[in-house]
Amino acid sequence: MSLALNLVVRNETARIANCLERASQYCDELVVIDQDSTDNTADIAWSYGATVIWDKCQGTPEPSRPLAAQHTRADWIIVLDADEYVVDHAIPEMFDATTRYHGVRFSIGSYIDGELYNPLVNGTPHPNIHLRMFKKGLVEYGMTVHTRMWMKSPLLVTKLLPQRPAICNVRTRDEFDEAMARYQELIDAT
Repeated sequence: MSLALNLVVRNETARIANCLERASQYCDELVVIDQDSTDNTADIAWSYGATVIWDKCQGTPEPSRPLAAQHTRADWIIVLDADEYVVDHAIPEMFDATTRYHGVRFSIGSYIDGELYNPLVNGTPHPNIHLRMFKKGLVEYGMTVHTRMWMKSPLLVTKLLPQRPAICNVRTRDEFDEAMARYQELIDAT
């Protein structure tokens, strides 16, 4: 079993090194799609041995994810953002899941200025669970802001990693507010 990181970025100089450093410990391949960065994001990715492919800036990573998969040789893919990493306790379990499942869903914890952000839906904490690791070729990709990936067939079984966050998304308050405003603009434009 071989595993590739698929990462879509734009101007992520401040965050990409941490993501790639951690992922290079358990991934056989790093595939980075650069959406017209104007900083040295691509140079940092190259320094970690990543394959870097250019794509036009789309304002959100979703439309570039299939392009990353097309340039992936590994038989399994894990999709992360530059401000994310898989926590150490989840790595052995995610590899164990590849022997019995077709995909892995992760509980994702968003940390803003070091504090866990947990939005409420109808007064109840909302679990942030996403399919992020899967056998290559077995998923459909959502193409608009904050759409998810899903298995092509409901018969393709997925595994849920621990309820405590298995992927951490780390941002400052300013970065979080800026991203939410940008996402809202994209949603309003559709």
